[in-house]
Amino acid sequence: MYHEFVRIYRTIERRWKDPANNKMSIPMMLWYYLLKRIHALSGKKVLIEVPFPTENSNESPGRIAVIVHCFYLDLFDELLDYISRIPYPYRLFVSTDTQEKQKILAEQLKARKIPHFEVRCAVNRGRDIAPKYITFRDVYAECDYFLHLHGKKSPHMGEARGNHWRKYLLDSILGAPEIVASIFAILRDSRIGLVFPEAYDLNIARLRWSDNYGVSLALANRLGIKIAEDYCPEYPSGSMFWAKASIVRPLLELNLQFEDFPPEKGRVDGELSHAIERMIVPVAQAQGLRGQRIVTGKPKWTRKIIRVGSTNELRDAITQCIKNEGP
Repeated sequence: MYHEFVRIYRTIERRWKDPANNKMSIPMMLWYYLLKRIHALSGKKVLIEVPFPTENSNESPGRIAVIVHCFYLDLFDELLDYISRIPYPYRLFVSTDTQEKQKILAEQLKARKIPHFEVRCAVNRGRDIAPKYITFRDVYAECDYFLHLHGKKSPHMGEARGNHWRKYLLDSILGAPEIVASIFAILRDSRIGLVFPEAYDLNIARLRWSDNYGVSLALANRLGIKIAEDYCPEYPSGSMFWAKASIVRPLLELNLQFEDFPPEKGRVDGELSHAIERMIVPVAQAQGLRGQRIVTGKPKWTRKIIRVGSTNELRDAITQCIKNEGP
């Protein structure tokens, strides 16, 4: 609850200093948070707890690409520590925004004796989203699964909360080899396209378009996908998730360029990168696939948690989650 009040305070503070950064008035913002809390209490979303017992967890599921954008050099060692917990062979692709950083990151990877890696330089636009879909556009055709990561600081949230959010996301998808094995057990289901953590701040899905609906609608129209203003499918908030490589094909076919993304000005909503973050699940759904939320550790009281006792129970658990995923 403390973190929620801090988040409300910082949001109001940003709105006060720069009204263009959030078109909602302060009374509207407070009403939004009240509605969010009511919806959280009444929601019936279902999540799968990881890790759970898996069969053949030592067998490689296929070709894996780990795609990382690292703007903050001081977070790279932490990211590599988490990546080292992947129990399968993988290829590592890292982007950053300057050639100087590119050299530093390459040296760190050599020192770590990472067997297969590549570091590329990207334009500082579109946060971590643009480099993943532009700088590494060619990578997805060469892998079966991918992991999206980035050095997330979220300075607008404050250092402590931003660090806590990043570690929460990383712990959820890379906290232990058993967690990764469980995620791949979920991804092997033919109905699932991507796996991502439960939302860190309980921003419930149908209240989450915020100032991003207009730019998301424009992107949806380009993709030939219909979206509703009153319902936003749950998405990987924080842009860290595991997925089948095939799900991003429609996004790649748009042939996005860095010029499509506005210059970096620190905005927290309303840009193409925010739309892509929210549209990844509808893109998967358009291909007949679903996104699956997971949770680790102590269950959140606003959600129903399924504990899977064996791989045989997993299919029924996924079926239950799909039935409760929303309209």
